Amino acid sequence: MRPLSLAVPKELLPFGPRPAIEAVIIELAVVGIRDFIIIISNTKEEIRRYLTNRISDRDAPDVMRGIRLSFCYQNEPRGNAHAIFCAQHLLDERSFIVAYPDQIIRDNQSIHKLLTAHAKTKASVVQIIRIGPSHSGMFANSGVVAYEALGNLTRIQTVSDKKPERLIIESGTVRRIFGRMLLTRDFLRVVSELEITRAEVDDIPILQRIAAEGALYGVDIEEPYYDIGHLRSYQAAMRAEDAWRPA
Repeated sequence: MRPLSLAVPKELLPFGPRPAIEAVIIELAVVGIRDFIIIISNTKEEIRRYLTNRISDRDAPDVMRGIRLSFCYQNEPRGNAHAIFCAQHLLDERSFIVAYPDQIIRDNQSIHKLLTAHAKTKASVVQIIRIGPSHSGMFANSGVVAYEALGNLTRIQTVSDKKPERLIIESGTVRRIFGRMLLTRDFLRVVSELEITRAEVDDIPILQRIAAEGALYGVDIEEPYYDIGHLRSYQAAMRAEDAWRPA
């Protein structure tokens, strides 16, 4: 996201009328989620200051009032799964939702789909998008899935490795993990087995292990959705969303 992120953390870059991280918090708060754990580094205290002030701001959206924020620090860049593992002391024994602020979802049923699927399977559930030529180059090249369709559910069989280049689709479509994940404690178990031996622990190897155990499911979400963690994608999303207004 450079050069934009040199001036402000990418989580605070605007999307519509508010910072991206605030848009994601609102998305979750409107379905009744009240407890949030924000994982940052010690170089991103600006995020903590903004959110702490924002939830008490009388101009904040009503749905943000009364939410509870906890902050956790990952001071070495050791991957997304390691970041989640850093927050394990703040998690109780229940499952939890992971939401990355550079992934914007406009399907207002997306969280309900996760909750419904988890209630049915008691397993980890991820959101799945379809990517075709019109999305070519707009998403990171990782998390493409092979799957078994089970009615409204998908049981994920394999998850592709992360690759440095962007995902290019010349014809047809692929399905890719994107958006929110509702994870069981199995996720933390697998991280604990890997984090001692790896300098970086990303979420993809963890999801691959859970899929191999037959315990990873997916639900489809509808367009539009945007990966705004990459400058080209962020600019395209801003053009597409210039008329967006939050609920």
